[in-house]
Amino acid sequence: MSNYKLPFADVPAIVVADNKDDEVISHLHNKLKDLSAMLGNKSCLNRMFRLLHWNKDVSLQMVSKFLYLMVTVFVGIRTPGQQFADISYIGNTEFHKNLKLRMKRLLYIFGCSGATAVIQKILVKHFAIHESVVETFCQLHLATFYMNAKYRFFWNRLFGFRYVLQHTFANEEEEEYRKTYSYNYKTIGKLILCRLAYKTLYPCISQLFSKTRSRELQKQKTSHTEQQINLSDPLQLTYIPETSRTCILCSSEMLSPSCGPCGHIFCWTCLIEWCKTKKNCPLCRQACLPQEVVPLR
Repeated sequence: MSNYKLPFADVPAIVVADNKDDEVISHLHNKLKDLSAMLGNKSCLNRMFRLLHWNKDVSLQMVSKFLYLMVTVFVGIRTPGQQFADISYIGNTEFHKNLKLRMKRLLYIFGCSGATAVIQKILVKHFAIHESVVETFCQLHLATFYMNAKYRFFWNRLFGFRYVLQHTFANEEEEEYRKTYSYNYKTIGKLILCRLAYKTLYPCISQLFSKTRSRELQKQKTSHTEQQINLSDPLQLTYIPETSRTCILCSSEMLSPSCGPCGHIFCWTCLIEWCKTKKNCPLCRQACLPQEVVPLR
C-alpha cells in the first residue's frame, strides 16, 4: 500500500459513492419487480423463490445488487457512485492479469449481495448466538470505519479492498473542507462506541444495583421479622394467658400482638387490615381506628 502515491479515500467520499450506487441498485430492483410481475407466478424465477422459501422482495434486492456489482466491480470498472466521488479500489489496473484477484472479487460480490444476512441467520439459528451479539459486532465495525475511514463493509475488511482517491487536492480549502467532514464522521463513530458501551455496561450495573437493593430489603425483612413477637413462643409476653394467645381473625398464634382502645388482642397485621375497612373491634364492635392500634411489649 505504501507504493500508492494517491491518498486513501476519506469517509465522505466513500459514503457519497455508496449512496449513489444504492440509488442505481434501487432503480434496478424496481425494474426486476416489474419484470417478475409481468412474467407471473409461473415463471422460473418466482418458482425458485417459492421452492427455497425466500421472501420475493428481499431476494430481488439481492439479485439486483449481485447483477450490479458483477457488471461493475467484477469486470474491474468503477461504479457510477465511485466515478461520482472519483474513487477506485486499489489494484484495479491489475485485475485482468490476476486470477486470484478475480476470485476475491467474486467472493466479495457474493458477500455484499446478501451473504451477510444469511450468515446472521445461521449464527442465530444454528449456533445459538444472540442477535444482539451480531448487531454489536456490526455496530463496532461501523464505528471503526467512521473513525479511521478503512473498510466500509465487513467484506472489504475480509478481502482487503480499500479505496483511493483518483485525484489530489487542488487547493488547501478543499482539503480543509474534507477534513472537517471527516472529523464529523469521527464524532459519529465515537458516539456509536459510547452507545455500545452504554448498552453493554448498563445491564451489568443495573443488575449489580438490583442485587444490592435486594440484599438490603432482605436484611430489613429479616431484621423486622426478628423484632416481631410470636406468641407461639411461651416465653414471649408471659402475662397473656394461653387461652388468649390465638388470633380469632387468622386462627393462629398471634404475631406482633396488638390491641385497640377496648383491650382485645389480635395480630398487628390482622387488626390493622380489619380497621382499615370496618373501623371497629372485630370482637366487641367498639370504634377503633388504625392509628389507635397499639402493639404490646
